[in-house]
Amino acid sequence: HMVKSEGLAIPLAAAGLGACAAFVCSSLVQAWRKRANLKVFELRGHFYEVLDYVWDHEVKDFKMLYRPLYDVKATKGKYERHVLAVTHFSRWDSKFNPVKPSEVPFKIFMKALFSPPPVPMPQLIPVAKEAQVVPAQGCTKSGFGTRSLDPC
Repeated sequence: HMVKSEGLAIPLAAAGLGACAAFVCSSLVQAWRKRANLKVFELRGHFYEVLDYVWDHEVKDFKMLYRPLYDVKATKGKYERHVLAVTHFSRWDSKFNPVKPSEVPFKIFMKALFSPPPVPMPQLIPVAKEAQVVPAQGCTKSGFGTRSLDPC
């Protein structure tokens, strides 16, 4: 048996469109927030996203953890194919150019937004504000390194 419900089809379709519109709006709001907090830099026409700072036990100092926002292929005499990289602050500061969030090309923004880092980036310790590794002005609690999360 077929039941005709002429008056029900439009409200159901409208409800479906409303839910879809709400999802799209929510996604756009989340994307806009991510764009506002995106830390993108450019070097020689390629874009990179800063993910965090990492402690390097070998050199006893912090380094910048970042990911290329393009597919990096192995280059003879330079590097292997990779999806994450680290570098020291002097190299980062002298070579990488900051890009304002509003000036990040759409294609790059979409890759940063919808291509999560290849490893989970958990926030293990909740912090009230974003943790920053700052120049230590010659004073670190460990006595090592040039930068600190907690300078003296």
